[in-house]
Amino acid sequence: MRTTIRRTALAGVATVMAVGLMVPTGTAFATPGHGHGNGNGNHGGNSAPANDPARHALRDAIKSANTTYRNAVHAARDAFKSDPVVINAKAARDAIVKTSGDPAAIDAAKLAFASAIVAPLATRDAAISAAAGVWQQSVDAAFATFDLATNPTDAAALGTLRTAIHNANAQSRTDMRAADQAYRSAITHAASVRRAAVNNAITAWNASAKDSAAADAFHMAVVAAKTAFDADPTVIDAKTARSAATTAAKTARTTAIAAARAAFLATTGHEAPKHLGQHTPRV
Repeated sequence: MRTTIRRTALAGVATVMAVGLMVPTGTAFATPGHGHGNGNGNHGGNSAPANDPARHALRDAIKSANTTYRNAVHAARDAFKSDPVVINAKAARDAIVKTSGDPAAIDAAKLAFASAIVAPLATRDAAISAAAGVWQQSVDAAFATFDLATNPTDAAALGTLRTAIHNANAQSRTDMRAADQAYRSAITHAASVRRAAVNNAITAWNASAKDSAAADAFHMAVVAAKTAFDADPTVIDAKTARSAATTAAKTARTTAIAAARAAFLATTGHEAPKHLGQHTPRV
């Protein structure tokens, strides 16, 4: 019964079991032909059989860049997680967040945690950002070499197009992360209220006879906490704002890429390739 009750609590309030850390989205790469693209055309306007050596060199270079990037990101994340400041701050936060029935105390614990990890978090994010910059430089260089070997006439225009698409994707990711951060910030107190209600329900269950009536009471308390959270005007407004910001980011990305492809057409006299190889990766 205890296991069932605990699982019910987790299922009902999974998003408040811990304070999420914004971990910036990593950068990686898919082999040519599997990236974002609009319009028509082949991979860079070249036929595969004639370009196998160049294509293999491109893939090898990108594989190496991926490995270097992932290693750097994992090292940065591991260093952050093992930092004594982060470990102690997390333990102090969780001791309150996972047990307190006072929303104000939970809010204070979250705020104290966020304040305590500012320096380690900045170090981690700086390392990941630097690794992403190195990755992008390596990928750009690999593609420049590939374009010169396989399509020298359009090499410059392809480089400009790839840069524009990369920038559009990067801006879109930045805007969507900002929208998510704004949402999480806006619902912090409502989430603390929900967490406190669940903590109280767990405390009541542990002190009960653990019979069917107590189980029903527990389930009702968890459902009530979730329902109250979903109906909170602050949460509703935050969800609406996040949705609008996400839609705007996607629209801006689509518009920017369409403009870049139009510029390629104006420069070269023909449509841009449909697939340029790059996409939004994750680590």
